[in-house]
Amino acid sequence: MAARREGVKQLLEEERTRKGRDLSPDVFLAVARSLVAAADVRMEAAGRTRALQLETSRRLQAAATQAQKDAALADSKTRQAAIEDSAAAQLADAYERGALLSFYFAEQLKELEGSGFDVSNFISPMVADFKPEREMNRPAEYASAVARVREARARAAAERASAIEAGPADPARASLVKGLADVDELLRVRNYEEAETRLTALRERHRSEPLVYLALGQTASLSAQEAFDENIQAERLNKALAHFRQAILLSTPDTDRAVVLRARLASGRILAHLERNDDAVKEFDAVINSSAPTDRFHQEAVAEKKKLGQ
Repeated sequence: MAARREGVKQLLEEERTRKGRDLSPDVFLAVARSLVAAADVRMEAAGRTRALQLETSRRLQAAATQAQKDAALADSKTRQAAIEDSAAAQLADAYERGALLSFYFAEQLKELEGSGFDVSNFISPMVADFKPEREMNRPAEYASAVARVREARARAAAERASAIEAGPADPARASLVKGLADVDELLRVRNYEEAETRLTALRERHRSEPLVYLALGQTASLSAQEAFDENIQAERLNKALAHFRQAILLSTPDTDRAVVLRARLASGRILAHLERNDDAVKEFDAVINSSAPTDRFHQEAVAEKKKLGQ
């Protein structure tokens, strides 16, 4: 890095001029922060992309018509663009805070994803190849992506507010809806610990609410995906199963049918992962028998059951 010190200093000076504020003059700190930011963003984006690919594959397998396949592909394309915009916005935030090589390192790391190579073997050429002039153009390039992300967040916030206003007059119910919306945002940024804390508090006030248990199950299931230790993963998956079971047991004829279908479908997938295939089939059959063939949950359950048969 010492050999490229002047190039990074040039970037820092340019950014000081653009923003009219001081940044740390430590070039090594700027590069280290850039690499960390890039790695964080790429890991999250790669994980979200992989999950989207799996979901799209399941939807395509379950699609009965070309129109359904086209709709699945169009939705996947839209959501992939949102993932890329979100990644750009995160890198832009790091850039604005002085990690001026965050975009550069993210591009380099993306090329290495899936290769199986040790990234440490490529640090030297990465550092040697960056062009200060190229990195100075990043703010103009990421402006549109940042604007789209802000607009999307504003729309989501407006929709949540509308849902609360349009909901029942019962203040407790409105509080529940808002609390679940806040949890959704925490899950989006993978803050599972805080999401569980919020949901535990909601459960104390809404002991018989299936939606709370469904959200607890989703949180435990998503948290399990982040665990590398098999015992911890199994523990979290079994916790998710228990929450999904409560969501099903507490449902009434007035409960949104999607709550039960989602809980059973998620339970079936976990049971299949745990190789409890007979129990998984029962969950998938319950979804199939209580939904129309055109229903998305019905199609996903059929696809999951077919995979078990294979």
